[in-house]
Amino acid sequence: MKAATRTPKLDLLELLKEVVEIERETGLCAAFFKAAETQLAVLCEALTLTPSQTALFAVFLNESGGLAQTALAEALKCGRIESMRYYPDIKCLLRRRFIVQKDERYTDTRTWAVPFKMIEALSAGKVPRPASVKNLTLEKFFEVLDRLYACTAHGEKADPRRFAKLVSLNMRLGVCKRAAAFAPEDIYILLYFCRELVVNGTSRINAEQLRRFMKYTRPLSALKAAGTMRNGKHPLMESGLIEISGGGVLDDASLEYSLSSKAKDELLAGIEIYENDAETKKNFVKAKDIPARPLFYNDRENAQISELTELCKSGPFNKIRSRLTALNSSPGLACLFYGDPGTGKTATAYAIARAADRDIVEVNIAETKSMWFGKSEKLIKAVFDDYRQTVERRLMRGENEPVLLFNEADAIFSKRRNIGEDHSGPAQTENAMQNIILEEIEKLSGLLIATTNLTGNLDKAFERRFLYKIEFKKPDPAVRALIWMTHISDISHETAEVLAHTYDFSGGQIGNVARKSSIQFILHGKKPAFELLKRFCDEELLDTGRKPIGFAM
Repeated sequence: MKAATRTPKLDLLELLKEVVEIERETGLCAAFFKAAETQLAVLCEALTLTPSQTALFAVFLNESGGLAQTALAEALKCGRIESMRYYPDIKCLLRRRFIVQKDERYTDTRTWAVPFKMIEALSAGKVPRPASVKNLTLEKFFEVLDRLYACTAHGEKADPRRFAKLVSLNMRLGVCKRAAAFAPEDIYILLYFCRELVVNGTSRINAEQLRRFMKYTRPLSALKAAGTMRNGKHPLMESGLIEISGGGVLDDASLEYSLSSKAKDELLAGIEIYENDAETKKNFVKAKDIPARPLFYNDRENAQISELTELCKSGPFNKIRSRLTALNSSPGLACLFYGDPGTGKTATAYAIARAADRDIVEVNIAETKSMWFGKSEKLIKAVFDDYRQTVERRLMRGENEPVLLFNEADAIFSKRRNIGEDHSGPAQTENAMQNIILEEIEKLSGLLIATTNLTGNLDKAFERRFLYKIEFKKPDPAVRALIWMTHISDISHETAEVLAHTYDFSGGQIGNVARKSSIQFILHGKKPAFELLKRFCDEELLDTGRKPIGFAM
């Protein structure tokens, strides 16, 4: 039996290379088309392009960084006016995605480049054929939508008409029926809100993020959209589909927008949505909302905290991230604050976040524990999953990662139990939760701070996971005197010194006495005398039965 002959694989790249070499010698003229006739015949059939379109595509492919409009004439070896004859061919290549237009919003020119997907296909001897985007299911529609927005995020100029065209081809879908009533620029915005919720689980978009997103369209359209949305006059807002959901306390740039409940019902019925963005939850604290407050430390802690604060700022932290990534190490930073209650551990975590312009995601330990077997592990895993997704979205938007704060983490950062000695369900659950936390800290990609009072109960495995460990000791007498004078503004330096040397208080305990002093003034209209302050201090010691130290006045 005669063996079947196999058709040799078509080397499209080699043919395109030969076309470019001929074009370099002749330019795009009659002599070129005659000299490259053989190669063009094969390529035109494979690519389903005309000879001039095929030649232009070869030239664009040879320019790895893209070909600017101003350099087109030089590349084609012809005059500027003559090069304009090829603009219809360029439009065809753009329409069929053989080339894309890069984002050049600050110049009055165009730059065209071949997308990587096309290069990848040509390397395999294939030509990517665009899949049909007509009559899609709702899930497929959002997959296509996600790819379109991803192109703009990687520098391709956005054309709202492409999104309007996608809508017109899928009018069976509720989201498309509703969106079709708006102008292309408004469709572009509406679908972005829908995509962020369906694909990324993000229900809120702030004004700054919206501005950066809109910059990929025409600048005037972006400015107009920003102004009308700020005033609530945008067509999408007047239709009740987009609403202001928060922000705007300090400036308009902090305004937040989201899809309304009406929009979710009308546009996204039939698709499951997971709103897992930590920024929508009650445990999310904006850096700008963290109040400034004076904090005092002993010399050793002060040096450590100052260094950590600088490291957490975006510049140094990004350098650390890049360096650790290059070393195949976890790019995140895990810190442990430990020491006596009231020594400022939590306040310091908030102060660092404020100084480094980082929001805080505070973990409510009680909410991670459940009476149902297996639920606690899922809850603690969800904490890290939500945080990781938030970090990814922040980095994609060019924003700082938030701080993941485990406050008073003794309950879940404690020593793991020996299951052989304790067969109870709680013991197994706690060990499982701790193993999840240890694994997540290992691959952390952001900034984690844990605070604890019970360091003696901390598992050794956790100690190894924390790169920075800062012990918060009770303030020494000099620092205590400063705290007294800060909390009680009209106290004399002499009285502050006496109280500082008499009572070995933490900052939190001094704060309690100061609040009692304020209440006394409110009730009786006069500041408490020294003896009354002493009484308040003695009451603060009742829980432990400790005696005052030093001397009394």
